[in-house]
Amino acid sequence: MSAEGGGPRVETASRPRESIRERRLAILKAAPRCGAKTRRETCCAAPAIKGRARCRNHGGRSTGPKTQAGIENIRQAQWKTGYHSAEAKAVRRELREFLRQARATLDEFDEAS
Repeated sequence: MSAEGGGPRVETASRPRESIRERRLAILKAAPRCGAKTRRETCCAAPAIKGRARCRNHGGRSTGPKTQAGIENIRQAQWKTGYHSAEAKAVRRELREFLRQARATLDEFDEAS
């Protein structure tokens, strides 16, 4: 029977596409696996990225920026409002001191009158 008529497929050497496919599948199956622990307490079965021990989803911890420019970029990226910056704290400190002096002056003025 022929393959077109719904009969059984006959394996022949004239099917290079299937042999390439089988080789590729064999390579994928032989790839090292990620092995990260999942929430089900099993190992991740995804193939590891070339040159690494983990898959793309479990890339491992970042070692952080190494250059001064990279460190500065991270610092700027983490900046939110500036409320806790040294400059803002100094301004608030000066304002509190000014208010303290103003209250003291007003108290002296009230006592004198």
